[in-house]
Amino acid sequence: MSYQITTNRDGDRNFYGNRGRRRGRGGNGNQSGGGPTPRSRLDAVDEEGDIDMGGGAGRQVHFNRYTPYGGGGGRRPYRGGPRGDRGGYRGNSSYQPPSTMSDRAGSSRNSLERLGLPLQRGGRRGSGNYNKDRHDERQRSVWYKIMIPYGREMGKDFILRSLTTECSVPFTPISFRLDGKMAIFNVEGWDTAEALMKVSRLVTAPSGFKMLVKATPSGPPMPQNLSPTILEQVKEVLNKRYNSELKTLNLTDFHNDPDFKAKKLYLPLNRQNVILSVIDLIGKTASEVVALDFTNNKLPNCDSISTLYTKTPKLKGLNLSKNYIRSEYDLDRIKDLNLQELILEGNPLCSQFKDKMSYVSAIRKRFPKVIKLDGLDLPPPIGFDVETHLELPKSKESFFVNDVVKTLVLRFIQEYFMVYDSNDRQQLLNAYHEQAFFSMFAVRKDNSRGPYLQEYLSESRNMIKVKGFERRSKLLKRGRLAVVSMLTTLPKTQHDPTSFCIDINHYSAQLLSFTVTGVFKEGDKSSPPVRSFTRVFVVVPVGDGLCIVNEQMCINNATVEQVQASFKSPTPTPSSSPSYPQPGPSGLTSSPVTGAPLVAVNSPSSLTVEQKKVMVEQFMKDSGMNSEWSAKCLEENAWNYEGAGQVFLELRKVGSIPMEAFTKS
Repeated sequence: MSYQITTNRDGDRNFYGNRGRRRGRGGNGNQSGGGPTPRSRLDAVDEEGDIDMGGGAGRQVHFNRYTPYGGGGGRRPYRGGPRGDRGGYRGNSSYQPPSTMSDRAGSSRNSLERLGLPLQRGGRRGSGNYNKDRHDERQRSVWYKIMIPYGREMGKDFILRSLTTECSVPFTPISFRLDGKMAIFNVEGWDTAEALMKVSRLVTAPSGFKMLVKATPSGPPMPQNLSPTILEQVKEVLNKRYNSELKTLNLTDFHNDPDFKAKKLYLPLNRQNVILSVIDLIGKTASEVVALDFTNNKLPNCDSISTLYTKTPKLKGLNLSKNYIRSEYDLDRIKDLNLQELILEGNPLCSQFKDKMSYVSAIRKRFPKVIKLDGLDLPPPIGFDVETHLELPKSKESFFVNDVVKTLVLRFIQEYFMVYDSNDRQQLLNAYHEQAFFSMFAVRKDNSRGPYLQEYLSESRNMIKVKGFERRSKLLKRGRLAVVSMLTTLPKTQHDPTSFCIDINHYSAQLLSFTVTGVFKEGDKSSPPVRSFTRVFVVVPVGDGLCIVNEQMCINNATVEQVQASFKSPTPTPSSSPSYPQPGPSGLTSSPVTGAPLVAVNSPSSLTVEQKKVMVEQFMKDSGMNSEWSAKCLEENAWNYEGAGQVFLELRKVGSIPMEAFTKS
């Protein structure tokens, strides 16, 4: 048998023998003619693309180059290459079996790339593509979660003692915890995680089984709520880092403080509970500080340090270098600080400016008194010595046009909310016009507190949330029956009259509009939530009273200040006392007003039999008299509920009311 080396038109060398030609895929083993199979074509190329000229040990298989115009009766082989490569495989014809699976995978990958065939996504375990992805993932990950199956049975002391003994790299376990039967802790760095995984199956547990160690990339361990013990440790570290002579505090790389590592604590300042606790301690123990250094603490923005303005009023220098602050607008959160020196180098925001002047301008816009930026002196700012902090006058709590309107509106409000807080809101039917309109919406303020407003959302006509015309129209209540029907579905309430603030929006002989704001307790729970409300009434005069033709109600959670200022004095229920409590700072009225069940207080001639009956029933509850004497008292006072109540109190004080008035059949 003879061999020869030829050079084709592409300049590639071919090495083959003349023992015969392959005749297609269906030939007789290695001696069949025709072109190679797709698999043999892929495997025929070694990793470097070289030709084996020597006679290596073992049997070698030789292939002929496929020639589309040559003989051979077999089927044409798979054309996997580019369009210009009309033939099959060109190049090496000597096949050397890979010595390892990884070599085979690498060889196949190179062959696929040369032939233009699609590569398998993701790769197999052990392939080059998979290993590259895993390597990139390790490079990206900083923290790793170490998991010990059945670690609960082994115990924390045994696990950490065994790992410390066997591990070739010193490590600090962070946030050790138990999750079911598994023990978990966090370590920093891939080298440490890899060294711990090598300890797997090297330690025999007390149960006789080998201890397994697994690792997976994770985020930084989330610290729990800082306990008093941890807060005391934080306080010691702050005291150690505080220079009392210069009044400076160095918080550089705070989470890597040796005292924290000695006690296996991980307290990064980019965690909300940690930074807030640290700033609170600074305000209590180092409020006189004039310079703070937050270098290298991975702060993503300035939200967490926005309270420095109130905690450190004398702060003049702030170092935020080597953090993750990305935008100049993040600095708006701390622009109230009266800074003279600021360091921001090492943050992504520094690379967002086209030149130094625009950078300085953006900083000076927020901190006009800065004279040193990133260690460089700036020219003195140009400005006027004007006092920037001005005391605004206190707002008035209530506004009335005149005393006549004040008396009329106060009586309306007191009577209305007494009925609203009662167990029967259907009595409010006479307060609304036959064709009245009503809408309600609920919204949660950013600075409010309390549970979700779920009870109000089904009827909320918030125009920002409700987009469809049909839905908006459905939520607009028309007619007094629809209005009162919806009011009866809302939770029970107890308003605080001392929190009311009243403003007259419009006043004329035919129309009156006013706004009432305040707070109320919701429901009959032992700890009911405190809600804030705003109600805008548009009323028209009817007889001696007022009738509602349009109302808008807004419900939201009360702010912290509103909750603290509300319900300072006990507020009786409508049926427990004939009068509302004395008003507070809102300045409603100076005389007690007896409760009345109706809002539209009409003249005696305009009252219906049903209205008089309701007034008698309410007077019976407030006075304790029977129906006969209650009706008599109201009739003698021209059905003036207030006047009847005053007369009753005066007669009872002198003992002029007979006992039969309180006898009920």
